[in-house]
Amino acid sequence: MNGTRTRFGRAKFGGTPKTLIALSLVSGIIVAVGFGSVVALTRFTGNPLLAVTVSSVCIAPVSTAGAWALMVDRGSIAGAVERPGESIENHWYAQAAQDTFHTALISVGVLGVASVFWDFSVSGSLMAIYVGSFLMGVFAVAFGLRKLRES
Repeated sequence: MNGTRTRFGRAKFGGTPKTLIALSLVSGIIVAVGFGSVVALTRFTGNPLLAVTVSSVCIAPVSTAGAWALMVDRGSIAGAVERPGESIENHWYAQAAQDTFHTALISVGVLGVASVFWDFSVSGSLMAIYVGSFLMGVFAVAFGLRKLRES
């Protein structure tokens, strides 16, 4: 293997960038179809082929990118940072994660107190969406503020 860096890199186990892309696509599609099959078997019994197809199409890009990330040799990617753990972005990320955790603790406490005075009920799936969206928003704001303040 030569020392040239490419846009998509090379696999950890050798080969060309085309090999890595092909293996990532095949692996990602296999994972996506497996996930789609589980969804069809557990959730949608009316039209399982449609459920497998739609679920697979939705999850394929993410599973393909995940497969690529697991197989790529980081040193073969053009423009990759040598030690990402020591970058300023990593520092901002760690600080924003701490800020988000502290905000989550305070929010749970406030909601606990509010639940004493206000009786409310929310389904589990909606609560997961609300909490996830809230924490992603808090993280985005915290990261942006760290970046603005420290750059």
